[in-house]
Amino acid sequence: KIIEPDVGVITNINYAHAKNFKNIKQIALAKSEIINNIKPYGYIVLNADDNFFQLHKKIAEENKIKVVSFGIKSQKADIKLINIKPFGKKFRINVRIKNKKKYFVKVGWGYFFNMIYKLGWSIILSLHIGHTPHGVPSFVGNQQLQVCFNISW
Repeated sequence: KIIEPDVGVITNINYAHAKNFKNIKQIALAKSEIINNIKPYGYIVLNADDNFFQLHKKIAEENKIKVVSFGIKSQKADIKLINIKPFGKKFRINVRIKNKKKYFVKVGWGYFFNMIYKLGWSIILSLHIGHTPHGVPSFVGNQQLQVCFNISW
């Protein structure tokens, strides 16, 4: 039995597992099994720049799964990388999150794309996090979120 996560993440569809499939669409359909197993009203984080974004979004919507998208090119992504600029020995990463501009300072070069999909994950977490009377973040109720990742570059 496949796990039934609350949240799934599909970063990219590529030929990493091509030897097991006839074409890339079969790879995309195989990865959609993650979406098909997410609990109803759960979440999927999808790459809006990926060629199979619309296919995965449609499958998610048919299964009553909420989509959080991220991207570099797509103007419609919930989380969009605007630019990266040197900031001393660090980098300032400007993003748009749900139509609000934000920035982050990151040490070192690389893994910027990873940071963008992790912002999607953090949006989902923020929907499930409350605060104690002392202002300390805590999960609302007695929740435990199960997550399924499928990452390939």
